[in-house]
Amino acid sequence: MSPTSLSTFGAAGPMVGYLYQVRVALLWALRRSPAGDFTVSIETLDDVSFEVGGEPDAVLQTKHSLNAMANLTDLSPELWKTMRIWLAGLESGEIPAETARFLIATAASPAGRACSALGIEGDGRDVEEAAKRLKHAATTSSNSELKDAFEAYLALDEAAREGLLARVYVVPSQPDADPLNEQLKVELYNVSLHHQSL
Repeated sequence: MSPTSLSTFGAAGPMVGYLYQVRVALLWALRRSPAGDFTVSIETLDDVSFEVGGEPDAVLQTKHSLNAMANLTDLSPELWKTMRIWLAGLESGEIPAETARFLIATAASPAGRACSALGIEGDGRDVEEAAKRLKHAATTSSNSELKDAFEAYLALDEAAREGLLARVYVVPSQPDADPLNEQLKVELYNVSLHHQSL
């Protein structure tokens, strides 16, 4: 059986979700710009992808929720559908193991959940705990819509799961589209000041 290609995953969500990912792509590109040359793409390997020297350096999944009280749980479709895409990319070789993977979400990530254990370094990050919680979720859930994601995750041995999760970062409670515009204005102003000083 041949690996699933990333091209089989559609991203025809609501327009607000697409506009959100475009704004996130621009914001992250502006923040990365001092680090050197890179290429940013939308809807290629993931919602947003950054390549350095022709190789994927980071991929981003953006999840914009219209529900202000939304939370990322161990069984959140946002998490597992993202994991399914990343697992397919790993299997096909389109997203190498060393590529950083970011889930950018407007939803919160309560303490004691896998997503909170996959936060940015130094912020309660615990890959081993996240791996245990996701294994438990995948083996006990009866959610048929997420069955493929559960099976793909459990198909990896424990070392491979932890290896994958070591490159996964969940960034929750991000501003929605309007506040994000304000952040973009600040970053664009900073870039303009930088170029004026050169």
